[in-house]
Amino acid sequence: KQWYQREYGKQWYQRRVRGCDVIAQGILDAATNLKMDIPLIVRLQGTNVNEAKALMALSNIKILPIDDLDDAASMAVKLSDIVSRAQELKVKVDFSLGI
Repeated sequence: KQWYQREYGKQWYQRRVRGCDVIAQGILDAATNLKMDIPLIVRLQGTNVNEAKALMALSNIKILPIDDLDDAASMAVKLSDIVSRAQELKVKVDFSLGI
């Protein structure tokens, strides 16, 4: 709280942690506005995490919800490697998820 107050002044009390469902909706909105065609790896933990995962699963956006931070990082590296190799070979990669 002290660090936050020092960084943001007297408005620290107006900022608060949001539920995962609110964060997930923000991610979905941003991905839609940006017309993202690559998968997003999302790690959510906390309040309303199951609702957040349901929102992401029902969307048409390629989102991989992963619970463990190390697993999320590993998945990001693997997907990055796939994209890099595909670009070298001039192959288009379709990240359709069978969900």
